[in-house]
Amino acid sequence: MELSSTGRLVKKIKIKSLFSGARVAYHLLQLRKNQWKSPQELQKIQLTKLKAIVHYAYGNVPYYCKLFDSVKFKPDDLKSLSDIRKIPITTKKDVRANYPEIVSKGTDNSKHKVFYTSGSTGIPLTIIRDQKALDYSLALKAYAFMACGVKVTDKFITVAQSEESLLPNKSSFNAAAETETIIDYLRQAKPDVLYTYGNILAGIAACDVSGIHPRLIFSQGIKLSRHFRDLVKSAFGLEVFDTYGSIEFSRLAFECKAHSGLHMITDCAVMEFLNDGEPVPPGEPGHIVVTSLYNSSMPLIRYALNDIGVLSEEVCSCGRSWPLIKSIEGRYVDFFTMPSGKKINPGILYFPINKETRENIFCISQFQIVQMQKDKIVLNIVKGREFNPEIITRLKKGVGKSFTDIREDVSVDVRIVSEIQKERTGKIRTMISLVK
Repeated sequence: MELSSTGRLVKKIKIKSLFSGARVAYHLLQLRKNQWKSPQELQKIQLTKLKAIVHYAYGNVPYYCKLFDSVKFKPDDLKSLSDIRKIPITTKKDVRANYPEIVSKGTDNSKHKVFYTSGSTGIPLTIIRDQKALDYSLALKAYAFMACGVKVTDKFITVAQSEESLLPNKSSFNAAAETETIIDYLRQAKPDVLYTYGNILAGIAACDVSGIHPRLIFSQGIKLSRHFRDLVKSAFGLEVFDTYGSIEFSRLAFECKAHSGLHMITDCAVMEFLNDGEPVPPGEPGHIVVTSLYNSSMPLIRYALNDIGVLSEEVCSCGRSWPLIKSIEGRYVDFFTMPSGKKINPGILYFPINKETRENIFCISQFQIVQMQKDKIVLNIVKGREFNPEIITRLKKGVGKSFTDIREDVSVDVRIVSEIQKERTGKIRTMISLVK
C-alpha cells in the first residue's frame, strides 16, 4: 500500500518485471553492447536505421509521401546522415494539421498506445506507439537508469505523471501535489532512487529532508540550473543525473556518472542542432530537430521539438561513444525578444541568480523569470529557509546589469511570492515570455 496525492492509501500497482519480454530484453542488451562501439560504428548503425524508417514512411505514411514528393526527394537519395537535410522539417503545427495522415496506413488506435503531449506551447498532440515502439521505449529508459547504477532490486519512486517501466519496484506519485505532501510520501516510501522534475527536486531540497535517503537522484523536464544542483547536493549529498526526452520520442539522452554532459542515444534517434536550417558547431546553441528510428506506427522525421541545445565536442571519460550534449537551454518559445528585436536566451540571467545562491544556497527555494513586455522583466522568488531581504536589491541590480551588458534597456522587478504555479504535469516553467 502507498499514499495517494489525496492522502488516501492506495494499492501499489504491479509493474512488469525486467525480463518479462524477450524483445525488451534484447533491445536493452543491444544498447548496452552498442554504447562501447566506435563513433564510426554507431553512425553506420544509425544510417541503416534511418534508411529503413525513411523508406517505410514513404510507402506507408501519406503525409511523408506527399512531403517527399513536394521536394522531389526519394528514399534512395539518402546516402549519408547529412542527406537527411534534403527532407523538410516537420513542426508541431504540421502534425496537428495532418493528423491522421501522419499515422501509418492501417493503424488501429485501439491496438496501440496513445500518448498526449502536455500542450504547454499550445494544443496537445496525439502520439501513437505500436508494441515494438513501446518495448524499445521501455528498454531506453531502463538502459539510461542502469547505466547510472540503478539496480533491479532498488525501490524506484517517480514524482511525476505515471509512466511505464521495466523496473519491478517502481511506483509514481503526483508531482502536482504540495511539496510538504510529496516529502511526507517520500519519508514513508523510503526510495532508493528518486526521479522527478528539477523544480520539484529544488523545492524538496529547500525543506527538511530528514528521513529521506535515496542512493541515486534523477531529473527530467526542465533545465537544471547550478542553483538546483547545489540545493540537491547540499540536502542529500548527491549529484543529480539529468535526463532528456519527450512524449514524442521517449528517452533521447542521459547524464552518466562522469557528469560531462548528456549522452545522445544514437540507436534510437537522429538529433540535429540547427540555426537557420544549418548545423551549428559545438558550443553554439541550436534548434533541436529529431528523427525517431523505431516508431513505425507514427514516424516523426525531422521533427522540431522547439528546444534549444548545445553540442559538446568533448569525449566522455566514461568510455561510451554516445556523443555529448553540453546542455539543454530550454524551449525556443521561451526565448525573450528584446526592445531591439533581438532574441536572447534568458539563461544569461541565471548567472547573477546563481552568484547569490552559491553564497547562500538556502536563501531562495524556487524562482521564475517572466518577460511581461519587451522592456520589462519580473523575477518571482519563493523565500528559502535562510532568506535575507537584501538579496532583492542584489538580484535586481545583477539581472539589470545582464541587460546593460548586451545594450538592452529593460526594467527589472523582483517579487516575493508564496509559491510558483505548476503546470498540470507538475513542472514549473522557470523562463516564460508573455511577448507575442
